[in-house]
Amino acid sequence: MNFHQLTTTHVSHVNLKVKDLKRSLNFYHELFGMTVVEKEKGKAVLSFGEQPASLTLLEVDHPTPLQNGHTGLFHMALLLPTREALANVLTFFITHNHQIQGASDHGVSEALYLADPDGNGIEIYRDRSFDSWSWKKDQVEMVSEPLDVDGLLKEANEDSFEGLPPETIIGHIHLKANRLQESRKFYVEGIGLKEVASYGDQALFLSDQNYHHHVALNTWFTANGRRQENNEIGLQSYTLNISEDMKESIVNQLSVLGYEIKDDKEGNYQVEDPNGIWVLF
Repeated sequence: MNFHQLTTTHVSHVNLKVKDLKRSLNFYHELFGMTVVEKEKGKAVLSFGEQPASLTLLEVDHPTPLQNGHTGLFHMALLLPTREALANVLTFFITHNHQIQGASDHGVSEALYLADPDGNGIEIYRDRSFDSWSWKKDQVEMVSEPLDVDGLLKEANEDSFEGLPPETIIGHIHLKANRLQESRKFYVEGIGLKEVASYGDQALFLSDQNYHHHVALNTWFTANGRRQENNEIGLQSYTLNISEDMKESIVNQLSVLGYEIKDDKEGNYQVEDPNGIWVLF
């Protein structure tokens, strides 16, 4: 099943604030193989292969470091097309002693975790077949178990690694929140996503069309955290790809909930979620 097509609400673009554009470009272009489709002073726009751009890097004047206790990005998740592709990535990381922060089997997926030069979290994962996911009523069952590294490495087949496959997309985004209950109302009643997993006042997973999650939020380090500052390294905003025929109703729903919507008069909207995170659609 395709959970990232136009008729499904999904994350299509992430805007990151970085300290050193050249350093970040070296990471995303040289390591991940992303294509630079636009570059100007203090800004670079990247894509995977010939796909629409999915990442913008913005160099910040007088930046302050990423603060773990502030709201913002927990990780952006890059979805690979196959298990073989994930195995090739892991093989490259091991061969070149590239540091990763974790590796997990989530039942619905297998994932590697790392960070970019500024500390922005990244997940690289592959999905298991939708038919193998376990549901209890309307809640998907996800776990955090050790990744079968040996089994995964047996799937690798590349002698040389030239970056992530051109079919790679942003599979989901995971956010650091400080207002989880308000976030549920914003994303469910306002945006129209469905709650598919909830862990009390600690984490919330949301999706469209029964994906395991397109957006997740947690308060593990930010239950009483501050909002990210304007010149702080990290997430500037992210884009939800929403079908045109749904935008007007979403604007109305968010307005009823008391949110101020910015409109560029060309059908593009911006709204700040309860955690101070800007959502574009």
